[in-house]
Amino acid sequence: MSYTCISCDNKSEKLYHKYKGGIIKITVCDKCGKVVDKYIEYDLVIVSLDALLLKRQAFRHILINRRLKSHWKILLVLLICEAITKLLDDTDIDDNKLWKSGDVIYSALEIDLYWNFIFAGLEMFSLISGVLLCIYIFRLFLPQTEFQSFTNIIHGLVLSCLGKILILPAILWGLKTSTLYVQLCMLFTVAANVQALRVLLPDWNTIVIMICIVCGHTLANLTSVGLQTIKTVLI
Repeated sequence: MSYTCISCDNKSEKLYHKYKGGIIKITVCDKCGKVVDKYIEYDLVIVSLDALLLKRQAFRHILINRRLKSHWKILLVLLICEAITKLLDDTDIDDNKLWKSGDVIYSALEIDLYWNFIFAGLEMFSLISGVLLCIYIFRLFLPQTEFQSFTNIIHGLVLSCLGKILILPAILWGLKTSTLYVQLCMLFTVAANVQALRVLLPDWNTIVIMICIVCGHTLANLTSVGLQTIKTVLI
């Protein structure tokens, strides 16, 4: 099993060495001389904060060295949050009316929530498919470089989309619907997607990665518009 230095992206066989007596020594990178992965000593809260700041070192720790195995749980939480957000966006709310937690609980009993959950899943599928298709096309023209598996890329995209959950505090704290806030959350998500692919595809040009992400989100938006049109016709 191979790991990577979070500072210089150099490969390392181990993150730490265990000696007799329970002594553990953190591995030092042969290339840059820094600790291979300092985050193995950090609390999850600190790692999460650095990830929110879009630090590439934190992304390398999470996506490569930590190797999370519960991606489907994260995806489920993400889709539920997206379904609630879509439900509130579809609801006719006056500009002066605040979102209330009681309204959200009541909305959980509406059939629209389940429709929006399916729509959120289809949009996520479109996003991932669009990004993977672009990556596959660019691989045909780019020189042979180090490449993570498509499975790892899917995991990275799912984890880096968690920025969409930042809309939930607006619901829980009773804030008004804010288009600007939603746009900022979306911009943060796109930036996190770019950072995730920069970590998983270190040899790729950043502009190429941005093109892949933008194409994926464009396909997801077109899917969203098409699904809303079909929903309007059917219901």
